[in-house]
Amino acid sequence: MNIVIDTNILLVSIPAHSKYRPVLNAFSNRKYTLIITTAIYFEYIEILENLSAKGVAKYIEDALVLQEMFYRLKCIIIGI
Repeated sequence: MNIVIDTNILLVSIPAHSKYRPVLNAFSNRKYTLIITTAIYFEYIEILENLSAKGVAKYIEDALVLQEMFYRLKCIIIGI
């Protein structure tokens, strides 16, 4: 399944106790494909750097980059 996640939903899904945490867990477990543009990618990182704990933005950024590489290998190009 392909989805787009609003920046606010991404932000509130980070805390382990959040009722939205299953959104982030499903992404981590590759239950869906996150479809993002380059602009949305940079928005995610900017917002996370400003509003989340140190290291969280880097964790999410690494996960997004790994997902893009995984899907490019499968010939599904995202982020363009």
